[in-house]
Amino acid sequence: MSDTIAKAGWETFFYFLFGTPLTAAAWAFVICLISPVILLRGFDRAAAFIRQSGLFAAILLLYGAAGNVAFTLALRDRYYYAADPIVDWLPWLPDPFFPLDVSCGGHFMNGATAWTILAAWVVVALPVWAATVMTFRRIQASPDLRV
Repeated sequence: MSDTIAKAGWETFFYFLFGTPLTAAAWAFVICLISPVILLRGFDRAAAFIRQSGLFAAILLLYGAAGNVAFTLALRDRYYYAADPIVDWLPWLPDPFFPLDVSCGGHFMNGATAWTILAAWVVVALPVWAATVMTFRRIQASPDLRV
């Protein structure tokens, strides 16, 4: 039991250490791509959209920590071998080869395939995204918390 708690703690630490800059970079990349469109709506509305999408990405990152722990503890060393186990699951990256790091020797195990890992990603991602949307809507609905 204490081994599982320690694994969960390390997974969460590495998720935030490496997942935060990855999520921030992905968010910034998307904002840069769509900036011409959102700037057409005016600077104030564009700034509000950027703040709101940043808040949404931050909430997704927070709930994603629990998803990463669940995914990793349930699947690693049972259905895949992660040769470089830093971050195995991100809520916005449905790539079944991401947790493996095939170039370092990661591979599927016990009859698992890319579809197995992708299906597990979806099973974990659905409640993470649902909780994120519900929390974001609750924040937006509250006059004291609105961004």
